[in-house]
Amino acid sequence: MHVLAFPGMGVVVLEERLGFSTQEAADACGLTYRMVDNWTRCGAVWPSIPAHGQGTRRMWSTVDIERLARIARVVRDAERAGLQVTYAAITAMWDAIEAGDDWTVCLSTDISSRRKSVSRQGAGVS
Repeated sequence: MHVLAFPGMGVVVLEERLGFSTQEAADACGLTYRMVDNWTRCGAVWPSIPAHGQGTRRMWSTVDIERLARIARVVRDAERAGLQVTYAAITAMWDAIEAGDDWTVCLSTDISSRRKSVSRQGAGVS
């Protein structure tokens, strides 16, 4: 059994098994199925256990769900600040977490262009 604690979201307990469906992963992270499916179809995030052909399901590991939950928190914080998070920013966060990079997310507004964006510390992603 895996216990995942997410600041501001509480604790989610996942039973021990090979993988979780997209709906289960979305529920565990406080996201909708449609959001996770859309991010996956656009290549922003991807499960450890991909679907193999039509009629098979993508399966998400507990590590994948932890990554999704971290990204979900950033997306929610950005939306509360009135910022829109792009697929490129989501992909950059997913890659950074997967690579084990120590990163922080900065919410910023570029005053010169009046463009709001989410960026990784030291490397802009919009």
